[in-house]
Amino acid sequence: MAEDSFFHWNKGTIKMLINQYRENYELFFSPNVKKRKAWEIIAHAIREKGVSVTGQQCESKWKNLQRNYRRIKSDVMNLGCTTSRWPYMSEMEEILSLRPAEEVLETGDATNSVTDETDPSMQLNGVPVANGIDAIDRSRKRKLDDEPTWFKAYRTEVQRRHEQRMALQRQLMDQHKLLTRQLIKVLESFKK
Repeated sequence: MAEDSFFHWNKGTIKMLINQYRENYELFFSPNVKKRKAWEIIAHAIREKGVSVTGQQCESKWKNLQRNYRRIKSDVMNLGCTTSRWPYMSEMEEILSLRPAEEVLETGDATNSVTDETDPSMQLNGVPVANGIDAIDRSRKRKLDDEPTWFKAYRTEVQRRHEQRMALQRQLMDQHKLLTRQLIKVLESFKK
């Protein structure tokens, strides 16, 4: 892992990774395929194109691309921009805005699909998908209400200490002003 864990990704190899992920997207949502195996399949496809990478390297780079995408997406939304200069934004937007839909309803009829099978825009490599920003794994994003109790207690304690320091700082400033005024009066009395 030490020697072969480093691989320099350039634009071309990143595009290969993105394209292979897009082509093998359904593997990551298949209950029969482990993610490690899916990454090995992607790495094998990239190796066939003459680039020596491992599944672990592909997974690590993909996670890095996702982090960058989410950070840039957040920055764009917070700053009110409409575009980003990141060269992979459109591809990542396309892939991460997709989410696999439920394949079959629990009626026992294998032809009864949730999405319209005749609509090719609702499929990716034959796998039904649903569009939307909800594809970002929201279960990993904590809301303020979902904070653990120990963190709430810690945050409350930090806030209390901050307020104490600020009150002490105000007292010191008031005392400093008072002493400065007294010193000015003493200096003025010596001038006379």
